[in-house]
Amino acid sequence: MNRRLNPLAAALAAAFAIPAVCHLPAFGQASPNEATLPEVRVTAGADNQSYRAIRQGSSGFVEKSQLDTPFQVNVFTEQLMKDQVSRSLVDVTKNDPAVVPSNAMPGYYDGVNIRGFELNNWSGYRREGLMFANQASQPMENKERIEIVKGLSALRYGFTNPGGIVNWVLKKPTAKPLADLTVHANEFGGVGTHADLGGRFGNERQLGYRINLAAERERTHIKEVEGNRRMASGYFDWRLSRDLLAEFEIEHQERSLPQQVNVSFNSFAPGVARFLPTAAGATTFLGQTWGTYPTEMTNTSARLMWSLNNAWMLRTAVQYSDLWRDQQSAGIRAGSLQANGDFQVTTFYSPDQTRRALTTETALEGNFETGGIKHELAVGIATMDHKVRFGDSLTPVLGASNIFAPMAVPGPIGPGLPSTMRSRNRESALFAADYVTLNPQWSAFVGLRHTRPDYITFDNTQMQTAVYDKAANTPSAGVVFKPVPSVSLYASYAEGIEQGGTAPATVSNRNEVQPPLESKQLEIGIKSEVFAGATLSAAAFKIDKGLEYVNGANVYVQDGRQVHTGAELSLSGEIARGLRLVGGVMWLDPRVERTSNTAILGKRPVNAARRQASLYLDADVSAVPGLALSGGLFHSGAKAVDAANTLFVPGYTRFDLGARYATRIAGKATVLRAYLENVTDKTYFNSTSFGSMQFGSPRALRISASTSF
Repeated sequence: MNRRLNPLAAALAAAFAIPAVCHLPAFGQASPNEATLPEVRVTAGADNQSYRAIRQGSSGFVEKSQLDTPFQVNVFTEQLMKDQVSRSLVDVTKNDPAVVPSNAMPGYYDGVNIRGFELNNWSGYRREGLMFANQASQPMENKERIEIVKGLSALRYGFTNPGGIVNWVLKKPTAKPLADLTVHANEFGGVGTHADLGGRFGNERQLGYRINLAAERERTHIKEVEGNRRMASGYFDWRLSRDLLAEFEIEHQERSLPQQVNVSFNSFAPGVARFLPTAAGATTFLGQTWGTYPTEMTNTSARLMWSLNNAWMLRTAVQYSDLWRDQQSAGIRAGSLQANGDFQVTTFYSPDQTRRALTTETALEGNFETGGIKHELAVGIATMDHKVRFGDSLTPVLGASNIFAPMAVPGPIGPGLPSTMRSRNRESALFAADYVTLNPQWSAFVGLRHTRPDYITFDNTQMQTAVYDKAANTPSAGVVFKPVPSVSLYASYAEGIEQGGTAPATVSNRNEVQPPLESKQLEIGIKSEVFAGATLSAAAFKIDKGLEYVNGANVYVQDGRQVHTGAELSLSGEIARGLRLVGGVMWLDPRVERTSNTAILGKRPVNAARRQASLYLDADVSAVPGLALSGGLFHSGAKAVDAANTLFVPGYTRFDLGARYATRIAGKATVLRAYLENVTDKTYFNSTSFGSMQFGSPRALRISASTSF
C-alpha cells in the first residue's frame, strides 16, 4: 500500500509537537483538586464487576459522578465487553436502547445512530475526547471503556451532530504488573489472539507502560467476507516530578476484507414495486471478491498534566490521526434492480484516500469558593485541522448479477483518478464551563464555547468550491437537585452546531458539502442509586435540528427541521448479590417539520425506530463456583427505508445467551467465555441508514479464553 505518511513519522510529529502546543488544548479525567499526580489517571469510577460506571468524563471538561451529570451518559466497561465477547462497536452498543446501528456491513466499519440521529464520521467519534475519522474498523483490544454521550455536546466537542458522541477511552499503564493473553474464535472459522501487557518500572516506578498486540484472521457469517487484521498499540507515561505527568500513546491497525453490498431504496428500477430483500438472506454475498475495503489507521497522541497546587491543574493534549483507505467496492447500480432480482453491477472506485486530523485541547481546571459557593471551573482553547484527500470516483457498469443467485463479474481496470485535497476543515475555539455547588442539595453548571470554523472544499483541480467561516456560540446549562444523596433530579438546555452533510455520489450535486446546521435541546431527568450497586436513569428530551435530504430533482439540499421528542430509561449494575443487569427502553417520536417538500412533511426520518429496548442479565451460579450464565433480549421497532415512508423494515426481538467460567489451568488464572448471538437464528434488518437495508447477523457463536501470567 502506497502510504504518504508512515506511522513512525506520525508518532514523531505528535511527540515533537507537544512543546509547541503547551499553550493549546488538553482534556483530563481526574478531579482538579487532586494534589499529586500519582492519583491523576483514574478509571472514571468504573465498577467492572457490576458493569456500572459510577463516574464519567465525556460529557464535560471535569469528571463528574453520574448523579451529578445533567445529561444522559452511558458507559460500557471493559468487563461487559469481555463477557459478551464483543468484537465491534455495534456488539457493545446493542446494550443501549437509544443507539441503533448505522453502518454495520461485514467488511466495512461500524457507525451508530443515537436518539434517531446519524453521527458524523468526522466529528461524532472521539479517542480520549479528541477527534478522528471513523472510517475504519476500530480495534477493541486497547480500549478500557466506551462512553456514549447522548444529545447535544457542542460545548465539549464543537461542531457535532445532535444525537451525541461516542468516546473511546484507552487502556492506561497499570500499577501492578499485567500480562494477559486472550485467544478468541467464532463458528465461521475466524480466530485471533491478543496480548495485553502493563506495569511500571524505574527507581521510583516513574515510568509506566501498557502494550496491546493483536492479530486476527477474520471470517464472518458471509463466507466470502474474510481477511486479515493486525493491530499494535502502546500507552506510556512518565512522572517527571510529583506535580508533572507526561503521556504518549500510539495505535496502528491494518485491515482488509471484501465488502458486503446491501439493497437500497434507490436500487430498484423505475416501475418496479420496492420490496424487502428478505429472501436473499443475511448470509448471501451480493458483492464481489475484488471489492475489498483495505484500511491503514494510525492514531497517536501526547499529553502533559501539571498540578499547579492542590486546587488547580493545567492539561494539554495533542492528537494526530492518519487514515488511509481504498474504496473499490462493488454495488447495485441505482435504478437497475428488477423484480426477479436481476441488477447491474457497478463499483465505487476511488483509491488512495486519506483523512488526516490534528486536534489539540488545553484546559486550566480548578476549584475555589465565593461566598460559600463552590466552583469547579474549566477554561481553555481547542483547535482542529482536518485534511481530506480523494479522487473523483469511477462508477462504471461492470456486468450483471442477481440478489438471489449472485454471479462474479470482472473488477475495474486502471489506477483510478489521482487523489487530491478535497476539503480542509479547521476550527479554533475558546470555552469556559463552571460547575457550581450551592449546597448538598443544589448544584448547577453553565458553559459557553465560541468556535470559529474555516471550512474549504476543492474540486479535482484544487480550485475552491465553497468556504464557510461563520463563527458560532454554543451555550449549555443545567441544574441538579438532590432531595436525598442517592437521588438526582435535573434539567438542562444546550445549543449546538454541526458540519453540513456531503452530497452522496448518486445525486446531481455529488460530493458538495453543505453549510453547518444549528440545533437545540431541552432535557429533564432523574437518576437514582436504587440498589447499592446499580444506577437507574430516566430522561425526557426534545431535539430540534436542521434537515438535509435528496429532493425530487435529485439534489442534496437543506430544507426544514427534524424534531425528535422522546424518553428513555436505563438501569445498570448489580441488582442483587451475584446478579448484574444492563438494560433500558427508549420511546421516540421523530418527525420532519417546516419543510417545503410535502412528500416528507410530518414523516419519520430514515433509520429512526419509535421503540427500542434491551435487557441483559448476568448471574453467578452458586452451585458451581466460577460459573456465570447470561442472557439478553434486544428489541427494535420498525424503521423507515425512505424519507417519504413508503417502505419500512419490520421490528424484531433478538435473544442472546452467554456463559463464562473462571478457573485455573496450569496454575494460571483463566476465564473461558462463550456468547451465542441471535439464538433463534431470526432474519431481521438492523439498519436502514441512508436507505440501505442492512441485515443483522444470523445465529453466531463467539468464544474466548483469557489467561493471566
